[in-house]
Amino acid sequence: MSERRFSDDEVARIFAKATEVQREQSTSLSRSEGMSLEELQTIGREAGISPEMVAQAARLVDQPPPPTPPTVLGITIGVARTVELDRKLSDEEWDQLVVLLRETFEARGKVEVQGSFRQWTNSNLQVLLEPTPKGHRVRFKTVRGDARGLVSAGVSMVAVSSLLAFISAIMPGSQGPEFIAGLVPVGIIGTALTISGLTRLPSWRSKREKQFEAIASHLLRLTDRK
Repeated sequence: MSERRFSDDEVARIFAKATEVQREQSTSLSRSEGMSLEELQTIGREAGISPEMVAQAARLVDQPPPPTPPTVLGITIGVARTVELDRKLSDEEWDQLVVLLRETFEARGKVEVQGSFRQWTNSNLQVLLEPTPKGHRVRFKTVRGDARGLVSAGVSMVAVSSLLAFISAIMPGSQGPEFIAGLVPVGIIGTALTISGLTRLPSWRSKREKQFEAIASHLLRLTDRK
């Protein structure tokens, strides 16, 4: 009995169907059982990604969600990040972290130690190290102070000038169009201040998030080695 031979069209259909079945099975697995770290590392190895890098990425994903950053008038003006370490940092490792912070943020900053708590601060930027039952927790937080001032002042100026103009327009015997016209520059300046504050936020926030993420990755690699 001769072996079954498949035409080019049949081969294409077979592999297309096999790919479809594999995709459906993967979707079913992800919805029900999920995948273990070992399985992820196997897939990563086939894609040329080292198991160590997969494990580190998994630890980053498994970190607690970042705290709610500070806001002003509902606008996010800060960045926050928390990293849970499985062991405590040694004194030498803390010193190395301080050096990394100074290099990353290009600032000497100030180091403070209060019992088992340590912190490095530079103006509105704070990095706090605190003990946990398993090891150490590192909290990063910062706020764009000048943006907060500009947005608050700008919105206040727009709101006050708009309110005074509205009152002047509806109140009998008010000072009239000349008074309202005098409020226009105030509103324009307030709008300019608000826009100036807001335009500074996206790039700054993105930069700080990447810096916090890089330092968090460094800490996880460091504590994984011992």
